[in-house]
Amino acid sequence: MIRTLLSNSNKTKQIGFIFAVLLCLFIFISKSAIDIALVIILLISFADIYLYNRDIVRNNRYLIYFLVPVAAGLILNVLSAAGIGGSFKFLERFRFLLTILPLAVFVTHRKQFKLLYMATLVSAVISLVYGVLSVEDQFFERLRGFLIIGRTADMLMMIVLLNIVILCYANPERIKKHFRSYGIITLLTAFFIWAMLMTSIRGAWLGFFFGIAVLALCYRRKLILILIPLILCLALMVSYTDVKILKKIAQQAASIIEANDPDTRISNSLRFHLWTTGLAFSRQHFLFGTGADNTETLFLDFFASHSDAYQQKYHWAKEHPNEFHNSYLQILIENGVIFFMIYIFSIFGLIYKLLSAEKKAVSEDQQHIVAGIVVSSGFLVSQFFHSDLYSYGSCLYYLILYNALFAANKYVNWLPRRIPN
Repeated sequence: MIRTLLSNSNKTKQIGFIFAVLLCLFIFISKSAIDIALVIILLISFADIYLYNRDIVRNNRYLIYFLVPVAAGLILNVLSAAGIGGSFKFLERFRFLLTILPLAVFVTHRKQFKLLYMATLVSAVISLVYGVLSVEDQFFERLRGFLIIGRTADMLMMIVLLNIVILCYANPERIKKHFRSYGIITLLTAFFIWAMLMTSIRGAWLGFFFGIAVLALCYRRKLILILIPLILCLALMVSYTDVKILKKIAQQAASIIEANDPDTRISNSLRFHLWTTGLAFSRQHFLFGTGADNTETLFLDFFASHSDAYQQKYHWAKEHPNEFHNSYLQILIENGVIFFMIYIFSIFGLIYKLLSAEKKAVSEDQQHIVAGIVVSSGFLVSQFFHSDLYSYGSCLYYLILYNALFAANKYVNWLPRRIPN
């Protein structure tokens, strides 16, 4: 059976794409389903590359920006405090970096992107409808869907930014031709914004506003005119929301820069304690890191080695010794500064290339490139407060980023020197 499925490249690509659609269909719903779909599309893509497509990296040089960090992480984690086991844990943590490879193999036409996009929207709607139906009292701070609240909020933020870019780049002729589709996107976007507000996750809100600022200042200064129907739809949803909840939303938004609320003070203090002690702790394993499995034990030993005054000053840090509520700090601690710099230069190197490609691209491609830039802006800012840069939320980010890289591929040279033919 396997021999039949792999008998030609077209069959392999069709099967791989089906599982890519399934991955998107479960992206808001089930971590287990995401893992299973990812493993399957990776295995199929490896087989297709070996049998039919050995020039995949030569034809899609942006893949190097993902493969190099993966290879470096596997090697460097052997030298971490976790030893050889650290490499396996690293691969488990950063497996979604490899999502780009099967996408480059199986997703090669714009129609396929549309199917992935629609599957993702369906996944989000199913998750949020389940969340709404499962909340018995107020929605605020309880609406989560199937996944943890923060992850749902971060992914909603990315989908909302993506949808707003789509709406911004829709010209009157296209809107007239596809009026129903754009109407659905507008309604869904308003629903997703409402849901994002109901999660009460400030990091996602901050990422959303940063992404909107990038879009408005750099690409679409008339954004407010395009958002009028979206704002009206959102206002209609908010009008059915309890006034007490609206006040809480306002207080939560204000707490990003103020900390008068006791719960907010605890949240902010927790992060301050974790970040301060985490940075100090990272210096003990500066080059190669602790390895993910060793972080909690090593951090508690580090914390206990300090004076009682130090432990009392940063007492909240002991409550979360394995989770620093900052993706960048977590990556630095677990993997060391060498991998951290490789990873950061890779991600921001890709964004720099997208910025360059956007200036050269035609309108159709420009839309996808700008979406990648805007979503990157929002998601990467939110990860100063969250931990999805190396977890399930990053799967959606890499899907959206691939859409931008695919559009930009013909406009930029990804490497300083071309690989010889």
